Amino acid sequence: LSTEEQLLGQAVREDVALFNNVLYRYAVAYAHDHPDLEPGFPVTEAVLSGFYTALVAEGVEIDRGVFDDASPLIERRLANEISVTAFNRQEGWKRLMRDDPQVRTALEILESARGTEDLFGVLPTYAQQKGLTLGSELELEPTTPHPF
Repeated sequence: LSTEEQLLGQAVREDVALFNNVLYRYAVAYAHDHPDLEPGFPVTEAVLSGFYTALVAEGVEIDRGVFDDASPLIERRLANEISVTAFNRQEGWKRLMRDDPQVRTALEILESARGTEDLFGVLPTYAQQKGLTLGSELELEPTTPHPF
């Protein structure tokens, strides 16, 4: 999670169950009010603002700046929950995976490798291009067989 997303978690720590309940109820209401919704729908600023208003109305104390800074995570959560409600669980998972930054990064890395052996050579270049640092826990020996 990003720093902003961690701050959101800290902000709602005491009210996490209520946060999730409001998220669910908001998604159900949104899907009901938008019967023409199609997979891949955008989570607009209006959707985010509506959710924030619902949180505040239910008593979740959260600073709007903290909420706005964590909007990428909130957008993913809303997209998933609305997709599950409007379509089905599979569509929700598709949406969640499509929008997840870790999944997108993994796919980028996998797509840039020509084969399994090449994958380990791609990681340092990818990390350098993205300004990332590979820690010792990520330093794998490509000749070592997978432990499983």
